[in-house]
Order: sequence, then structure tokens, then C-alpha cells
Amino acid sequence: NDPLGKPGSIHISKSSPYKGWDPTDPDSDNPWKNAKPTISGAQSRTVELGSGNVDLTSGVTATDAYGVSLKVSVSGNVDTSKLGTYSVSYSATDSRGNSTKTTITITVKDTTGPSISCSVDGGKYTGERNADAVAKYVKANTTAKDTSGTGRISKVTVSSIDEENGKITGTITATDDSGNTSTKS
Repeated sequence: NDPLGKPGSIHISKSSPYKGWDPTDPDSDNPWKNAKPTISGAQSRTVELGSGNVDLTSGVTATDAYGVSLKVSVSGNVDTSKLGTYSVSYSATDSRGNSTKTTITITVKDTTGPSISCSVDGGKYTGERNADAVAKYVKANTTAKDTSGTGRISKVTVSSIDEENGKITGTITATDDSGNTSTKS
């Protein structure tokens, strides 16, 4: 640190595409003059519905043409409680006023099947011994919950009712509004 405010030296990487130029050269063809910052780590991705806050800055960095770290500005929001596609923009400006911007997409999807609980598991059934009656009984004692947090189940079915050696078995299938299914025997 020079008390007279003399600027520090600039170290140019051997891999720099502008390594043959002096960054302070006033030549109008000097590529350092318009070298834009670089933003790294900003990638489009998919997140699960109801997953909570999305960290939009994790792993995102910016550097100027000399490799000096810069502040990254973020604009845009993601609401994980609503299905959809959200745009998020990242920007950075270097000390020369050169700036860059990149935009990513974050898609909120529901990909998880519902949870199923059945209060007749291992219980004794005393009703009619036909598939329709058993299916109706099982369905009445089954609860399905959308694990994404929306709570919407569009369909619960009971199928494959079989009786063997005094045991009645079947398959319960639950489908949520996004078309995800889960089964339970």
C-alpha cells in the first residue's frame, strides 16, 4: 500500500487470452478495455414443490478479467409452494464499468408420490368375502397424503384383492394432482 495511492500491480495469468497486451495500454484495440467479468456456477435446475427456500447464491461467483473476485447481484424469486418456472438473473460489474449478466431457470415440480396409510393393516375383516366389499372397506380405512405439501389426492384405488389361506391381500394405489403414484400392499 503506497501512501500516495499508487495502484497495485496487475498479475496476468499465463492462460489469459489477453496475455500479450498491457492492461494499461491506451490502444483502442486493447482487448482488456472491454473484457467482461465472468459469472460461474449459475445453473438452471429443478426443485421439488414444497421444498422450502432455494439458496440462489450457493456456488455462484464472479471474477473480472484479471481473476479478481467481484460481488454478484441476484434478481428474481422462486416460490417453491407453487408449480412453475422462475427466472433468476445474476450480474457483476468490474472496476472499469464492464458488466455481464446471465439468467437461469428454476423449475418447481412435484415428482414425489403420496404417502399411504391404511388402518386395516393386519386387522381382522369380518365383512363379506368378495373383492368389491373388501375394496370398499379398505378404501374407507385408507388415508393418502400428498407429500409435496399441497394435500391434494386425486384418486385412491384398491385392486388385486385375493384371498389365500384365510388372508385377504390387495394393493392400494394413490395418485396426486400431479400424476405421481404410490402403492401399498
